[in-house]
Amino acid sequence: ASDTLETDGFNGLKVDYVIMHPPFNIRFDPSRVEFDPRFNFGMAPKGNANLLWIQHAIFHLNDTGKAAVLLSNSSLSSGGKEKEIRRNLLEEDLVESIIILPSQLMANTSIPVSVWILNKNKVHKDQVLFIDASKEVRVTNSRLPNQLSEESINRLSTTFLNYQSLDTSYQNEIDFCKSISVEEIRENDYHLNPLR
Repeated sequence: ASDTLETDGFNGLKVDYVIMHPPFNIRFDPSRVEFDPRFNFGMAPKGNANLLWIQHAIFHLNDTGKAAVLLSNSSLSSGGKEKEIRRNLLEEDLVESIIILPSQLMANTSIPVSVWILNKNKVHKDQVLFIDASKEVRVTNSRLPNQLSEESINRLSTTFLNYQSLDTSYQNEIDFCKSISVEEIRENDYHLNPLR
C-alpha cells in the first residue's frame, strides 16, 4: 500500500462517516502534495502531519458527514501552520467536539490523546463541545494500557448525544464538559485544549 497522504487511496469517495486513528506526529514533506485539493485549510509543517489527517477525513465526507479522528494532544495547541489550520477549521464551523482522553490509554504510546469530532452539518452552529475525560480511567497493571470503564464510556456517549439532541438534558458540568462559542475560542488564539 502507498502513503494515502501522498496518493489519496480513496479518490472520489464521499461517505457519511469517517473513523480514523492515524499515526501520530509523522514527518511529511508538504511539497509532495502542494496542490492537493484535500488540504485547502492549510499545509502542515514538515515535522507533523496530524492536521493533514483531519483534512483528509473532511475531504471524504459528504454534505452531512461526520468524522472522529484520534490524535495526540499537541494538535490542539501547537502554533504556526497548525494554528492556521485550526483557525480555518473553526471558522468554517467544522469542529463539533474535542474529547481529551486519559494518558496511557494506547498500546503503542503513553502520551495523552484526544478525539476530534468533525461535522459538516452541526446542530449547534458556532459552538464546540469540550469534554475532559482525562480522569475517566481504569488503571490496569503496568504492562497493559489503561482502559475506559463501561461507566465512563456511557457517561461520554450520553453527554455527547444529549448535546446533539437539542433538548434540555445536556448541561455544562464543571471539570467535565462545556460548550464554548467559536468567538471565545478565537479570543483564546484558537487553542482547543479543554484544560486551557
